[in-house]
Amino acid sequence: MAEEEEVLGEEEATATEDEDSGGGGGLSGLFDFSGGLLDSFVIKILVGAIAVVAVVLIVVFVTNWTLENIMMGTDPEATAAEADEDIDDEVAAGPLETMALDEFILTRRDPRSGRMHTFQIEMYLAFNPEGERALREELDKRRAQVRDRIYSVLGAREVEELDYAYQDQIKDDLIVELNRILQTRHRIQEIYFTQFVIQ
Repeated sequence: MAEEEEVLGEEEATATEDEDSGGGGGLSGLFDFSGGLLDSFVIKILVGAIAVVAVVLIVVFVTNWTLENIMMGTDPEATAAEADEDIDDEVAAGPLETMALDEFILTRRDPRSGRMHTFQIEMYLAFNPEGERALREELDKRRAQVRDRIYSVLGAREVEELDYAYQDQIKDDLIVELNRILQTRHRIQEIYFTQFVIQ
């Protein structure tokens, strides 16, 4: 009887060892997808990854909002209002108002040929109707200064640059120079040459 118990005890011990060592030893529970260690580990990694992505997205959103609204000083409503105010200086809703300037006559010697050239120019300054009164008043007060700046721009150009081919460049230079002296927020939008004679 004692021998039978001893044999039974050995068989139970052997069966327990076989279960522990069978199918990969003690790691059988680790790779068991029905609730083992691997399943728990994968869930923790997925939850951690989702949490990291959520935190990164929140940080990016907060940083972007801060830069746009606080650091740059842009309030969406204020920006829209400012844009509406500046439209009248950028794009005319209709035809531009004009102001005629007296004739400009410029005599220059061509350094290559030694020949004298006379340039006779008549022009109109054009601006948006909304700023007409303020701009016209300032231009009238600064008429001598306006004429001086125009002569300065024309006189600074080489003789060959006072030509029909350079009309757009001359206009651009004049607009920049004249707007530089204006104190009103309204600006000259265009210059129209009604006479451009080269002799």
